[in-house]
Amino acid sequence: MVAYRSLAADDPKILEHFLALTPEDRRCRFHGATSDERIAQYCAGMAGREAHLVGCLEGERLVGLIEIALSEENGRRHGEVGMSVAADRRDRGIGHALVAHALDYAANRGLALVFGYLPDNTRIPRIVLDHGGHVDRLAAEAALEAPAPTLFSVSLEALDDAALYSAKLIELWRKALLAPLEATAPAKPDPSPSAAG
Repeated sequence: MVAYRSLAADDPKILEHFLALTPEDRRCRFHGATSDERIAQYCAGMAGREAHLVGCLEGERLVGLIEIALSEENGRRHGEVGMSVAADRRDRGIGHALVAHALDYAANRGLALVFGYLPDNTRIPRIVLDHGGHVDRLAAEAALEAPAPTLFSVSLEALDDAALYSAKLIELWRKALLAPLEATAPAKPDPSPSAAG
């Protein structure tokens, strides 16, 4: 089952997703060859950036991610977008759906979305054009103006965020409820041959 939801910057699935990208996908996402160490540093710094993350999950596997980093230029705020989709999950509409979620987020804040991409990346321009955006192939930049917020855009973002907070709440409940039970559980007998004596 596929689900789209907001993610916390410290979600370990993000690092797993980036590390699983092919070298070519890493080059496209990070605009150059990127080592495991550099990806780990990038993920460690995510919590310090003002950004919104939406992931596409298949069960527990993160197969697509869009990051909207808030930025300001000439007194106008916009969202700089980075996006990745697992190679084995391409051509299923995941990139288009992630951009749709990003547009809801942008609409609710009056933000334009700006996509920088490598000139040989044909997917980003196609997705942006499909959503009615503008592509400057010479500058290798694409942009989507923020649509007006609607009840649907506000509701959809609230559902994305509710899933994030629900997942965090469930994890807290597990820790609070299971930790005391595990601490007081009787020790299991050692089934090893040396324990049998």
